[in-house]
Amino acid sequence: MNDKLFRNSSPFEDLKKLNREYGRLSKSVGQDINEHVDHAINFALTAWHLTDKVFNYPDTNKALEEKGCETWKIFFEKVYRLCPELQICHDLSIIYKHYHNSTVNIVKSAKQASKGGISKVNGVPITKISKINGVPISQIKKINGISISPTEELIIETKDGIETSFMKIAESVKNFWQEEIESLNP
Repeated sequence: MNDKLFRNSSPFEDLKKLNREYGRLSKSVGQDINEHVDHAINFALTAWHLTDKVFNYPDTNKALEEKGCETWKIFFEKVYRLCPELQICHDLSIIYKHYHNSTVNIVKSAKQASKGGISKVNGVPITKISKINGVPISQIKKINGISISPTEELIIETKDGIETSFMKIAESVKNFWQEEIESLNP
């Protein structure tokens, strides 16, 4: 138990925190974009800092040494090789903490992108329509099964020009840590 940080002290507890962050991130898809961004940042910070926690926690450090990961450099090269998406979480953590930082290796940009939604009904821009069949447009969620409002998606663009949904990145990182920490559990 770590009384200096409420209760989280071991990588096993931090893995539970990462899973809770992933749950909040998943539930926020299609909801308030500010909440979704907050959960994405919290997930990235937790995921990256779990690397440090796993390496420095006595029980997991001993297990790492037995697997040949005796130095920080060897360990983080291993996790980057096994989970390249973790590099993105690392970069996002650096960007969050240091706005102008040249040590970012992978991420070119983290942005919001709109997808879906209806822009026109019978050629009329949706922004110009106040009612459909007497129902205020603000009360209509879908027309013919298609959402009226676009969904904001968080997209990571890497320096090599590849764009990936942050949700896909987060799922890969969550799964990696689940397997990695289970393999180190004494």
